[in-house]
Amino acid sequence: MCRHIAVLLALLPASLFAQERATLRPERDDAYRVAQNARYSMALTLGQSPQTYLAQKEASLAHARSEFERFLILPRAAKAALEAAADDRAERYALEALQLVRRTAMPDRVGAEGHRWGVRTDAVFYGNLVLGRLAVLHGDVESARRHLLLAGQAWGDATLDNDGPNMSLARELLLASERDTVIQFLEECRRFWRNDEGKIDLWEAQIQRGEMPTFGLNLFF
Repeated sequence: MCRHIAVLLALLPASLFAQERATLRPERDDAYRVAQNARYSMALTLGQSPQTYLAQKEASLAHARSEFERFLILPRAAKAALEAAADDRAERYALEALQLVRRTAMPDRVGAEGHRWGVRTDAVFYGNLVLGRLAVLHGDVESARRHLLLAGQAWGDATLDNDGPNMSLARELLLASERDTVIQFLEECRRFWRNDEGKIDLWEAQIQRGEMPTFGLNLFF
């Protein structure tokens, strides 16, 4: 029974993520980002260790009963591995997720007004996010730029549509003076982040002025 419950939870990343978001503390964002959280760890904002958070994701992977179930878990496992400094596993999970996107006809769902989103989005967005962050850590800015723009080609899901993109890779590229690339990424994000409450316009204006936006919780999603 416990095994079935674990798999069921793994199949519901959007609802589980919503619970995690509710415990985040935006007033501590700057302290985490600058002093304690160089890898923008979701786990640290939840009061967990990144290693514990990764172990949870890997336990879900171990209990996956099919390639499809594994596919649903891989993007978050890749991100958790990156945040736990398990870079080899982060790369392996991200590459596997992206390979499954290309190899498998995973289903999509259609939301209100015909807005398409589906299970492949997590793999496209977070697979490229993780590979781009790893590229930054290895000083490969060109690869990081490419992965950021590939992440922007995701078509949206419950998290991306409502909360917007994870901006940690974009922030790292801004630190490398890649302003035009980040603005191009934000323009791509307009396709799915329709209720951004003016954040894209604000961030683009700040970037054009040479400022670093306060991305807040979008560094951790």
